[in-house]
Amino acid sequence: MGKNISGAGMDPNIVGAWRREGGPRTPDYRTLIVLDLTDESHGNAVGIGLADLTTQYVMQKVDLKATYMNAITAGILRSSLMPIPLENDRVVLETALNLLADPRRVRMVRIVNTLMIQNLWVTEPCLPELREKENLIVGDHPFRVEFDDQGRLMPFKT
Repeated sequence: MGKNISGAGMDPNIVGAWRREGGPRTPDYRTLIVLDLTDESHGNAVGIGLADLTTQYVMQKVDLKATYMNAITAGILRSSLMPIPLENDRVVLETALNLLADPRRVRMVRIVNTLMIQNLWVTEPCLPELREKENLIVGDHPFRVEFDDQGRLMPFKT
């Protein structure tokens, strides 16, 4: 997430405006995770309140003064509420999956930048719906989710 991606930190049209403004849960993402804050944000994490879980790594990058001032100026206080920070990406992802009755059926999407969605990663249960979309190219080579030694999610392999 970041101010250079969206004034709201993440595009509300992608993550669901209801997370910021209330209303119908469309799209109805149950758990939203933030794994990084762009350097261009200079610690301003306004919009992090849209997330449910994050990491200690992200929280170390947050400038609370800048974040709170932006939220107050915008008049959207809930945008600066803090998600639960966990140890690292691996722990956050495992925690989110453990909240589900059947993690094998999870419909999960990894979006690096909600402003410019060029590539995204999805779990297998999402594929049939995406294959029906004419404006999408769906790759046919699965890949494993990999983490580095610090538990950070590795970048996409293209």
